[in-house]
This record gives sequence, C-alpha cells and structure tokens, in this order.
Amino acid sequence: MRRIIYSLILASVLILIGCEKPGEEKIEPTRDGTSWTIIRTYTESMPELSCCAIANNGQFIIAGAARGFFYISTDAGRSWKEDSIIYMDTLGYGIECIDFANENLGLLGGKASLFRTTDGGNSWEPKALDIIGTQTIMDIEFIDENTVYALTGSRLLVSNDGGATWTEKEINLVSELTVAARRMAFADRNHGIVTTSGEWVFITSDGGNTWNAESLALENPSFTGATAIDQDHYFICGDGGKIMKRTLSEDSTEWKWVEVTTPVTTVLNDIA
Repeated sequence: MRRIIYSLILASVLILIGCEKPGEEKIEPTRDGTSWTIIRTYTESMPELSCCAIANNGQFIIAGAARGFFYISTDAGRSWKEDSIIYMDTLGYGIECIDFANENLGLLGGKASLFRTTDGGNSWEPKALDIIGTQTIMDIEFIDENTVYALTGSRLLVSNDGGATWTEKEINLVSELTVAARRMAFADRNHGIVTTSGEWVFITSDGGNTWNAESLALENPSFTGATAIDQDHYFICGDGGKIMKRTLSEDSTEWKWVEVTTPVTTVLNDIA
C-alpha cells in the first residue's frame, strides 16, 4: 500500500487547516496538504509548541508546549482550550512528547514526567515516576490500546495495559556506543527503530529485548523524528531538512540507509 510521508515543523504559532475565525467565512480544508491556513497566533502569550497527537479521524488534536502547557481541540482545530500539568508547570518542565490511542486514552511525557489520561485530557495521573527518576521521556508510541512504549535516553519503558503500569528494558547499545536515544517508531509490538545522538540507529525485532546497531555513515548527524512503514522499512528526519530511508542494497544482501532529497534546509522535527 502506498504510504505518503509528511514532515512536521512545530513553531510558536499553531498552524492547522480547515478552520474559520468568528465572523469570517468558513475555510474549506484541502485533503492533500498542498495549502495551509494560520487560524490562531499566540506569539505573545503561548509557550512554544513541541509536539502533537491526532485521533478520532482528525477531530481530536492535542499540542504540547513548554512548562507543561497543552492545547486541545475536539472539532478539528476550529476551537481550542488551554490547560497545563501543574507538576510540570511548577518545575518548569516542558512536554516533550504526546501520543493518544483514541480521543480518550493518551500519554504525555517530559523531564521526570509521564502522565496518563482516560478522559481526553480533562484529568491526568502520573505514572512510573519511580522508574523514570530524573530521566526525560523522549518519545511515546501506542501500538494499540493496550501496548504502548515510552523512550528515555537509555531505556525503553513498556506497558501492556494502556499505560496504567510499566516495566523497563535497558538499551545496552546506548552505553556501548556512547550515544543517547532520541526518538522511536514501531511497525508493530515487536519491530521498531530508535534514533540516537550519534551516527547509529538501533533496530529491534523482539519488542526491545535485543537491539542491532546500524550506521548512517554520516558525520555529526542529528535525527529527531522517525516513522515505520513496515517491519523492515523506516524513515528518519532531522537537521538541515535531511530525510533518510532504510532500504535493501542493490544485491539484496544487506540493509542500508540512503538520503532522500528534500526542498528544505530547516530542521524537520518529526515525520509520519
């Protein structure tokens, strides 16, 4: 099945499509991403956005920001409400990642923080803080409504009950190669990838129990986003508008990483 790859840049303004302002004619959204409309700007009052998640066929959108603030729309971006995680706001911790299994069940994470909601963000409960300690949750991904992964700089946290309880698995290659884990993407509960602060990406085929390192053969790479097409094919993105994909060599004997040409030179924060 053909898969379209989109890259997302989150800035200090909220950019969405298909929205109207009070008293103005409704703007009909495009469905192919060829045009965009700025519906709200909060450059003076809103913290810089860092991540987002979409559920319920695009009707539910949540965007995370600095100091534990988040913004929720339940009508595809036409209206928004602001709230914050008081614990994170008090300590000055920003939201680094968000994912939702559906419009009710979701998780968000940051420094020493992992919070779970079962009512669409109206209330949040801290989880696994004894496991996380002072680590930062770098990424979160629901595989389904039960299986969910959370990534720190050196560990993969695993939940099989929708984020209610957690166990952890150490990524041993982090210390062996002197890098830090950054982002992850899973094709299913067993097959996934982790990007790092160095030239390496880590691949697992057993749900994070073991990992294999693959070199990107680049100097000073910085990749901050990843997505899985299937259990063998992945895309990653990062600084300088760079996108790379995992593909078989010409003789089909080994996997390799090749660069995809893009028209931008700015940082690509995420890819999906």
